[in-house]
Amino acid sequence: MKYCPKSCPNFGTDGIAELLKSSTLSYPYSYNFITLQSSNIYFMRILFLAFTLLQVSSLGLKGQESIGFSDSSNFQQLIDYRLPSWGYSQFSINSGGLNVSGQKTNRSNTQGRYDINRETQDQTSSSLSERFSISPSYFRYEESEQRILQLSTSANFTHRFQESNSTTFEEEEEDRDSETRSFDNNFSYAFNANYSRYLSDRIFLNGSLYGNIGYRFGRYKSDNYNNGLQKSNTNRRNISFDPSIGIGFGRIRNVTTVLRAIRLKERYQVVTGQSLSDAEILKTAEQFTKYPAYTQTYDRPEKYFWGDLSSIINNKLDQLGAYDLFYFEDVFDEQLGARFEGAEVLLTVGYRYDNSLQNRDVKVEENRNEMRQFSIQRVADLAIDANIYKNLDLKNQVHIGFRNAGLFPLEKKDNFAWQFRSEIGLSWLYILTDRWNINNTLASSFYTFGPKERLNTGDIKSHDLNTRLISSITYFIENRMGITGSVGLTNDYQYDRQHLINSNVNTTHRFIWNFQLGIVYYFNRNLF
Repeated sequence: MKYCPKSCPNFGTDGIAELLKSSTLSYPYSYNFITLQSSNIYFMRILFLAFTLLQVSSLGLKGQESIGFSDSSNFQQLIDYRLPSWGYSQFSINSGGLNVSGQKTNRSNTQGRYDINRETQDQTSSSLSERFSISPSYFRYEESEQRILQLSTSANFTHRFQESNSTTFEEEEEDRDSETRSFDNNFSYAFNANYSRYLSDRIFLNGSLYGNIGYRFGRYKSDNYNNGLQKSNTNRRNISFDPSIGIGFGRIRNVTTVLRAIRLKERYQVVTGQSLSDAEILKTAEQFTKYPAYTQTYDRPEKYFWGDLSSIINNKLDQLGAYDLFYFEDVFDEQLGARFEGAEVLLTVGYRYDNSLQNRDVKVEENRNEMRQFSIQRVADLAIDANIYKNLDLKNQVHIGFRNAGLFPLEKKDNFAWQFRSEIGLSWLYILTDRWNINNTLASSFYTFGPKERLNTGDIKSHDLNTRLISSITYFIENRMGITGSVGLTNDYQYDRQHLINSNVNTTHRFIWNFQLGIVYYFNRNLF
């Protein structure tokens, strides 16, 4: 069971499942590099803007103040909780806001088998990228002791502008400079479905389906020492889908409604000086999952909801006034994060189909060339996923996950006999207050492949090691709107060696920073 579907990131902005299963079969990677000129001043302006927006939102639209958990270490109810048939859905739009990133890259190329004819070429480059995106999305989650269903769909528009500057150093040669500018617009639609059926308390069958349709239009301009002035326009259409089936062991439960019940207990203690028992807390959690049914059945849903809840917990709310019930109702607006408890391992067999068509118009100096490329890629994969969720207390949740996947191309024209990807990640969710959530993620991935046997390939070895640290903070202005900001650091190392008549070794070391500020608006969020 994948608790972070491909449309929903788990570790970092892309997510473990997305990183390991949505990759195309091309390697080494290609990159655009962008200059960092005046980036420090620009970055400080962005930080100042983010700080100003957060201050204005907190002063102009004041939210409720938290009374806090009286005993945040008391979370045994999370362990003991058993689920009714319940679920939730949400429809939102994420502005993605402004995304600014930069990177500094050092490349080294060494040719020649023996020291007597060995040649070394070094290249350094820096980059700055600006990106704006907007993405409406719908997510639905249904859960019981027998099955778990997740459905998500999203559309995305992204505009990106890049500018780069690089210098190449070679022995006994003059330094050579290159400048590049590019922008592109991306439109995409994605669908993800994941279903788990439990054969027993700790064994389940899993099936999933991921699909994506995308279109990209881009322009590119480069001035370098090899080709002179070069311009190109690129249009690309891509269709892909990825079904998988598997068997899993263990269980992860969604315990978010239990935390809401504990928050109600805290407020009940403030008003009455009394408390709720553990059994009453679990009954309250189950009642919370039924709230949307009241809104669809009654003209005055709050009256009937709180009346039925009072009868469930031994009529403890009957003597309270309307103002006290309004105070309790604020529990629905508190942002506690998506909370899970448990561990599981999932073994899957999957198939990936990718269909792409690309038209490219290239102009080099006075020469013009039009290219059309059509490709189909089919890949079988075998993967093992493991996830562990642990609530250290009522404010802190830790998630550890890893994925190992072997990919086996099915097309004869593919250059790879196999590919291997591995990723491990650690995330920490901290509820600072009712309206402030902090999420920190540390993740690392490794990639390598084996070429097909050919007479002219020689000995080829290649791998990529990528490590990411991402920290994000979200402030919920009110129940429908939140402001989010994140800072990320990435360190990437690539090694590629081709041992033919002469040895050719390429190494690339890349450091990337990223800052993002955005707004999330929820049109609809329902329990059922």
